[in-house]
Amino acid sequence: MRSYWVLLAIFTGTLALYLLTLAPGLLWGGGDFATFQTMAYLLEIQLPSGIFGHPLWVILAHPFTWLPVRDVAWRANLASAVFAAGALVLVFLTARRLTHSTSASLLATAALAVSHTFWTYAVMAKVYSLNALMLVACIYLLLLWAEKKQGSYLWGFAFLYGLSILNHLVMATAAAGFLAYIGIVAWQRRREPGLGRELALGAGAWALGVIPYLSLMAKTGTAGDALSTILTFLRGLGYIIVQPTALLMGIGVGLALLLYQFPLTVLPGLLGLRALGWRMRPEAWMLGLVALGDVLFLLAATDPRTGGEYWWNLHYYLQMYVSIPCGSQLASRPSGPDGPASHGPWPA
Repeated sequence: MRSYWVLLAIFTGTLALYLLTLAPGLLWGGGDFATFQTMAYLLEIQLPSGIFGHPLWVILAHPFTWLPVRDVAWRANLASAVFAAGALVLVFLTARRLTHSTSASLLATAALAVSHTFWTYAVMAKVYSLNALMLVACIYLLLLWAEKKQGSYLWGFAFLYGLSILNHLVMATAAAGFLAYIGIVAWQRRREPGLGRELALGAGAWALGVIPYLSLMAKTGTAGDALSTILTFLRGLGYIIVQPTALLMGIGVGLALLLYQFPLTVLPGLLGLRALGWRMRPEAWMLGLVALGDVLFLLAATDPRTGGEYWWNLHYYLQMYVSIPCGSQLASRPSGPDGPASHGPWPA
């Protein structure tokens, strides 16, 4: 029972912090804040090109606009705060499952909660706190699948990950990490009967989750825009290969931002990641590749042909910041011939 009180304290404590600092109402600037607030109220769906093509956030934020408190704009901001607090609960659960250390997991969660980018997008009507919630939920479900060997966790992950594209296409950058982890775990379990069926149903669950995105894309005739986004990313990767100065600038900015986001915890985090690299756990591959996919996306954005200013894209590092509190703690995870230590009373 004590464990549930800790989770409740994390949720209510961080939500209270975000409520105290919540944007007070209608927002302007940035080109889209007020538009998102309006779309949440009117339930306007757009997909997938442009800065407003995030229908899942609009759908999930819409019920918040019914609340009988403050004005509609404030309620739309509240939705992001709730998504952020939920994400932090899952960050704690994920870190706790990997480290079996409540104190380390609380430190990781607190560091993320007050980091600049995460806090910023927890208090205004934007889609990134929902992105964080869905990303860490996917990671947590995969960890449960690997540990408990129950297909339902894999199917839940697959459906949620497919659906997450409806919120933001940047979620696709996590695919390599997820596929690598599934592949490693499947190889370890390759002699188990029924594994093929489990994986096949997982593929079906992912297809079911991505159907809404594909349907809207077909309805709006924007498949070409999605393809163009992918090709632009690949072209940007080529750009940093032939333009090493852009690569060095991107890496330097990324490291500076990392230090800015986690000034007190970046050193122990990097030491944990160093030890993690030596252990080469499947979880290390997943979290490392999830973070790397996001980093490559930002490095590709240094190409001026991507159509936007690189400096206005740096908030996309939020996806990497979410994976860091989990990955940097992996070094303290106990190991042995009998597998992971018991989680005690902590919930699945």
